[in-house]
Amino acid sequence: MKLHIEMFGEFTIYVDGEKNFQYEGRTRKLWNLLQYLLVNRNRPVPQAELFSIAHLDGKKGKPENSLKNLIYRLRGLLEESDLPKEDYILCRRGAYQWNPEISVILDIEVFEQEYREAMAAAGNMENSLVHYMAALEQYHGVFLPKSQDEEWVREYSAHYQKLFFNCMKEAYNIFSQKKDLGFMEQLCRRSIEMQPQSEELYQLYIQVLMQQNQHKQALEVYASYETMLYKESGQKPSESLQTLYREIIKELNNIHADISTVKNDLREANAGNGAYYCPYDIFKNMYRLLARSVSRTGQSVYLLLFTVSDTRGELPTIKRLNASMRSLQLAIGKSLRKGDVYSQYSGTQYVVMLQSINEENGKMVVGRILKNYEQLYQEPKVVVNFMLEPLDPVEKIPEGILLGGSGC
Repeated sequence: MKLHIEMFGEFTIYVDGEKNFQYEGRTRKLWNLLQYLLVNRNRPVPQAELFSIAHLDGKKGKPENSLKNLIYRLRGLLEESDLPKEDYILCRRGAYQWNPEISVILDIEVFEQEYREAMAAAGNMENSLVHYMAALEQYHGVFLPKSQDEEWVREYSAHYQKLFFNCMKEAYNIFSQKKDLGFMEQLCRRSIEMQPQSEELYQLYIQVLMQQNQHKQALEVYASYETMLYKESGQKPSESLQTLYREIIKELNNIHADISTVKNDLREANAGNGAYYCPYDIFKNMYRLLARSVSRTGQSVYLLLFTVSDTRGELPTIKRLNASMRSLQLAIGKSLRKGDVYSQYSGTQYVVMLQSINEENGKMVVGRILKNYEQLYQEPKVVVNFMLEPLDPVEKIPEGILLGGSGC
């Protein structure tokens, strides 16, 4: 019998290649104990160490008895599973250990071994790449993602993520030297699917695209990450990623095309109905452009700000905030005209620009948006407030405020 255990992405035990045993949240303490014993399977783990891992230290009663009870329940869990009947957990001189007689292959150990061999073969580019690719093949996502509230899991997870990104960078360097970045592009896409919030992976993906002169695709990848970041945290990409963005724009500006090509590039593929959503940096430049033109044309433009809070004016729970912000975005897009523009200003706010409208009509628009929002999300503990003010033309902006932006 040979056990193959995956800890990247999901905790799963395979017996002779067949999935046999998978994580379930209802016995969380037992799974945590099992995972720790497996990661440390090459040594007996002292009881005192397991008291901390099982959160038994500092509690009333004798932690030794509580730990014995947990081990008894863990053995019962393994006994009731479809795993072959074996004595998996041994007790030796006041310490516990995974039975060393039971053959186990851990994906984390294979990953780290391949990484070390790749580093050792640094002088042989082809051999080194083989081992980096073998290491990346083992990585199916974050280490024990359903146990990230455990401190020891977070420490291991940070270690493996660092090694994973080192693998990606070294593979990128080798593929660059070989002038063969097509496969690296696929690796980046796969990695982002596993870790969609990793800015480092987006940065690497954009570099790969730029090196292949795919600047338009690189810009689209940057925009998708920027939009996701605004929606989830209200933050901007790091300065290093913004520097890449400026390099993309510079390269795109150096490309000469006829006007039909430019028009095709500018044309919106799926315009649909409703308002136009854009990242806040783009919204800001559109506002500044309108502020310049309003002073000349006299067009009436209003700025509308929605803010989500709880009934005390404070931040709602994350679950309620996310649901409310999603519903508010849908309500704004559905309620406005194609010529209106909106963006997420922060984690709790949307800002809207209403053109060719007066204050009375602006309030009617607000009423329509809130009505559509309430149809989508009904939660008495969440409140949506709004502010409506006319846009300030350029000449009315106080001295000292600098107007700028790309092309403005």
